[in-house]
Amino acid sequence: MMFTCDWEHLTRRLEALLRLRSFPVAFKMLEDPGLLDRIPYLRRTRSKATLCQLITRVRNFDWTVGAVAEDLLSSACTSILGLAETPPLFADGTFRSIVWVQSREDGRKYEASIPKLPVGRYRAVALAPLVYKPFEPDIVLIYANPAQMMLLVNALQFEDYEVMDFHVVGESSCSDAIVRCY
Repeated sequence: MMFTCDWEHLTRRLEALLRLRSFPVAFKMLEDPGLLDRIPYLRRTRSKATLCQLITRVRNFDWTVGAVAEDLLSSACTSILGLAETPPLFADGTFRSIVWVQSREDGRKYEASIPKLPVGRYRAVALAPLVYKPFEPDIVLIYANPAQMMLLVNALQFEDYEVMDFHVVGESSCSDAIVRCY
């Protein structure tokens, strides 16, 4: 594979400067699920998991993981990543109104505000510790405390300064951190 960046050097430098407590995560959406078999040391989940759980396995256990829609536990994960249609229970606001908001109307607003990848474009997802360079990532997920994140934002603004706007709908890992980047 051709890499456009020296991810190992950059990751080690980032880890040293910010003193991160977990591995930066390389994230890639795949159109062909067969490509999962070509990623070195990739583990498939033995039981259904959420995307957040897969990210945690990479961040904390140093694993390379991959999944297709059938591997993911939550319809929220699959619909946000475009691996499946949004189920009616979500679209009509019922699911979000059970825990996250007060009414089904607010649940519909919540669901409508969530950025989603187009259904059918991708059929699998791969995640790995960025330092190992198992594939060229589409995006990189960095989990940090507020002070570490502020240093990272300041570093991004150091050259060619621009104001940064942040949005949050409450689906942090899949929607706010991943889909917005696509």
